[in-house]
Amino acid sequence: MPESSSLDNILAEARKLTEAYKWFEASKIYKDALALIDSEGDPSKAAQFTSLLANSLYRHSFQGETRTIFKERMKHSKDAYSSAELLYERARLQSQVSLAKSKELLVEFWIANKSPDRTALIAKAIGHAREAVIQAEEEVDKEALAKTFENLAMCYRHSLEVPRDFKSMKQLVEDMISAAEKAVENYRSIDNPTALLGCMELMTSGLIISQAHTHRGDVENTRRMHSLAREIKELSRNIGTPYARLLSLEVEGAIAVEVDGDYKKSLPFIKEGVPLAIESGDRILMGGVSAANLSMLFWMGISEEDPEKKRAFLETGITKGPETISYLEVPILSLPLDYARDVWAECHTMLAVLVETDIEKRRELLKKATQIGKESLDSVVAPGVAGAKHSLGKAFFFLSQTETDPAEKAHLLQESLKVRRESIEYVESIAGGESWDLGVQYNYLALVKSDQSSMEEDPGKKLELLRSALVDMSTCLRICTALFTSGQVPALAKFEEWSGDLHIQIHDLQPDPSSLKMAIASYTKAVGHSNQLDHPAATAHLKWKIARTEDAANNYILAAREFRGAAEAFREASKKIPASYTTFNNTASYMDAWAFIEDARSHHADGDYILSAEDYQKAADTLGGTKHWSFLTRHYAGCSFLEGGEALSRQERPDSSKESFLAAANSFREAADAIESASTHDMDTTQRFEMKNWLDVNGGRARYCDARIDLEEARILDKKGEKSPSSLKYQSASQAFKVLSAEAQSPQTKEELGTLHLLCEAWSRMKEAESKASPELYAEASELFLATEKITTREKIRILAMANASICKALESGTRFRRTRDTGLYADIKKRLEASADYYREAGFKNAADWTRATQRMFDALVYLTDAEIERDPKKKADLYHLSQRHLQLAARLYGDAGFQAKKDEALGHLDRIREEKELVLTPLDALAGNPAASSASVAPVTLVRDQAVGLDRFEEANIAGNLKVSQTQLPVGSSFDVGLDMVNVGKTAATLMKAEELGPEGLELNLRDGRLEKDGRFVDLKGKRLDPLKSYELVFSLKANRKGSYQLKPRVMFLDEKGRYKSYEFEPVTLNVIELGISGWLKGPR
Repeated sequence: MPESSSLDNILAEARKLTEAYKWFEASKIYKDALALIDSEGDPSKAAQFTSLLANSLYRHSFQGETRTIFKERMKHSKDAYSSAELLYERARLQSQVSLAKSKELLVEFWIANKSPDRTALIAKAIGHAREAVIQAEEEVDKEALAKTFENLAMCYRHSLEVPRDFKSMKQLVEDMISAAEKAVENYRSIDNPTALLGCMELMTSGLIISQAHTHRGDVENTRRMHSLAREIKELSRNIGTPYARLLSLEVEGAIAVEVDGDYKKSLPFIKEGVPLAIESGDRILMGGVSAANLSMLFWMGISEEDPEKKRAFLETGITKGPETISYLEVPILSLPLDYARDVWAECHTMLAVLVETDIEKRRELLKKATQIGKESLDSVVAPGVAGAKHSLGKAFFFLSQTETDPAEKAHLLQESLKVRRESIEYVESIAGGESWDLGVQYNYLALVKSDQSSMEEDPGKKLELLRSALVDMSTCLRICTALFTSGQVPALAKFEEWSGDLHIQIHDLQPDPSSLKMAIASYTKAVGHSNQLDHPAATAHLKWKIARTEDAANNYILAAREFRGAAEAFREASKKIPASYTTFNNTASYMDAWAFIEDARSHHADGDYILSAEDYQKAADTLGGTKHWSFLTRHYAGCSFLEGGEALSRQERPDSSKESFLAAANSFREAADAIESASTHDMDTTQRFEMKNWLDVNGGRARYCDARIDLEEARILDKKGEKSPSSLKYQSASQAFKVLSAEAQSPQTKEELGTLHLLCEAWSRMKEAESKASPELYAEASELFLATEKITTREKIRILAMANASICKALESGTRFRRTRDTGLYADIKKRLEASADYYREAGFKNAADWTRATQRMFDALVYLTDAEIERDPKKKADLYHLSQRHLQLAARLYGDAGFQAKKDEALGHLDRIREEKELVLTPLDALAGNPAASSASVAPVTLVRDQAVGLDRFEEANIAGNLKVSQTQLPVGSSFDVGLDMVNVGKTAATLMKAEELGPEGLELNLRDGRLEKDGRFVDLKGKRLDPLKSYELVFSLKANRKGSYQLKPRVMFLDEKGRYKSYEFEPVTLNVIELGISGWLKGPR
């Protein structure tokens, strides 16, 4: 038996080799030592060295370059653990027997390829590890207890590699922390700092997993992690080995990411850790640090603002992905493998989405991302689960957005939906609660369904998809609102905005005030988060959306307030981004104009048509000062005239009202020319659609004015007593309103135009009835008034329609009375007149009610007079004349009080004729002439609200704007001057700058400052520079004036949006004057 000092020397030499991570060399020393030990005489010592040999072979296995080598080495380790188990049995060290058996099973776990086999093996390993702990406690051996707890904690850690539900995962993590903590406690009393450090790292890892998955937000956990990290850092410094330093770096990096949420903070730890891990050759260490590095590259890439740096990070991630995966595939670390494949695929996806400008390259990147995801899911060894499904669903979704073939696009969306549902189901099964990542998954599920709805032609199915998407987005918001951090505020604001958009899309298909209310609530929350970020441009867009929604809800005062808020935000944004100054200030003026339009609508709804006309004129004046919307100036001037016409019509001034409507119609036709002219400019599909919409709205209002002109002319003719021509004009107006009602999109406008159609039809019948003395036509007119009463929602119009219907029924009976002299009709006429008087009074039209009361007296008087003319008995005849005289006196007074002077004079005229005993030439029916049924009280001005504050869609996609800066505009021949094209992407998606052209006419020589760019004649190749939302870029160049003359600089920049569509932006032109100074001029210099 060798001297113990000799074995101690061997142990010391081996320890140095293991500290240097030379496990194979250490294993050879242990083998040499075993040759010196008498296993029969000292089985305990032999078992100890055999166990050390097994551990060295075990650790050496992880240095294998391939899975085959790894498994072959693990088999040698298994044989050594098996031998150690037998030797410990002979030495009667039961805790070490169980420990060796547990480690042997752990080796088999690593050798196994299939998840079910691994699950069974690790469960058995844990069982033996627990037995080892119990036995070590009975043996009262600190070192044995430390080793058994360490092994148990390690088994728990590796058990997390196999699929399990949340409850068992939570229990495993708690058990892992507990075991590691007891191992640390025991190692503290033993002189083995490296083992202590390893157990402290195990404990910290358990706490990090707990913090990330099972005990989110646990303050005590956070405190313990930071305390352990400090101790680990100090201990690793004292140990001084690369392995010790690497463990400390891993812990600090993991806490920075998982606890502090700061990927940038983890960068120095990862940079220092990567070479240390590679030096160790250990695939677990190499894979872990490489996965952390890959993750860091991804997150740095998507958070980086500079496009070139963003590209560099993501492209490096794409390069590092296969290397990381190759490390992790050797021991088959399932969870890190799934995560690494996920991040590798995501690097391709986000490079395509955030950086790549070439549409084909973008598609190739996304196809590669889907390939990675599919291969991960289909992998025989360690098939991907949560990570693979998430990245695959995401890649399918973004690939669908590049697809032009509808069938293929639908297929990709369906695949994305299927994978996303599976991913959510899996995450929910293991999460045991809610996390930000789960909320994001629901967001993607909603986006897929929303895109599917845009392709669906069936309105019912489209609505069903949108409602389902809204449910998912609501789940996303419920989760994310409760769990977001400061760094996630931008994403939360976007989720809230998308929620509002879904409510609007649903309302467009099935109008419901509650949808508008919920949309406003969502947008308002997004505004709050946008304000936290100090993003005034985003706030402006959101307020614009709120204003449009308030307008759709007929909340005109609130809409005006939001439009003014949007204007203020756009002006604030223009100060922060100089290149946006012109565009954002023009848009702010457009918002101001819409605030005036909403004021006008509010006054119109209140019946204040004069104030409404003034507000429309303010809107027209404001629009006249804008660049992009000045073509609407004449349109809103026409709206001002239209409102003036409504006001004059209400004032019983049909002549003036007609002139105002005529001016409005002319203004609308001038506006049509302006819109047509603006449409000839270079426009994209969205802008062309806007122009078509404006032409439709403008044309509809022009035709409305034509119909109102017919209506006012009908009233003018009626006043002149030209009943038949008046009837024809009413009929013409009725048909025009009928056509307009059929075309109306707003339910409110459709109803109001329909009401006017029926009213004009009724008035036409009345005038025709008067000209033909036809009771049948009066009956038809009465029915039309009653039909109006049934469709209108305006209470006043409803009551007026019933009053007019009663008047018509009275006229019907009066006409029959004239024909038949049937006194039985007298009571019906009186009843109808009484009813109409009550209706007029209820509607608030006192004059019309007083007219009706007076007419009742006039009618009675004329009946008495008619009876007196045919009465033969002198006494009865005198009594009838007396009754008639008294009723005429009352009628005259009532007509006078009501302001109907002509009717008062008529009544007094009848009195004079009675006194002169002249023949009565009027019949009782004439008393009903001049009734107010066709007065302006019955004309309901239409709320024309089809026009909307369009233009917001221009900001939803890439949209370049900018300023042209010239150092001087007057210069001598031969001089040079600087020109700057200050550009900004005011849209919400990235733009790809292709070229700047028309940089100077002949006579001006172009010279570039940026050596990376190339010029070709009069344009500069911008090399596909990516310009992200609200990011600026300035192209600076110089022009040399070679000959005198006046030149106009009117540069244009060509760019692509994310769908590969060409767009352009033309800068405001600047005029240059190049002069020859002459001899004296050269001496004095230019002024």
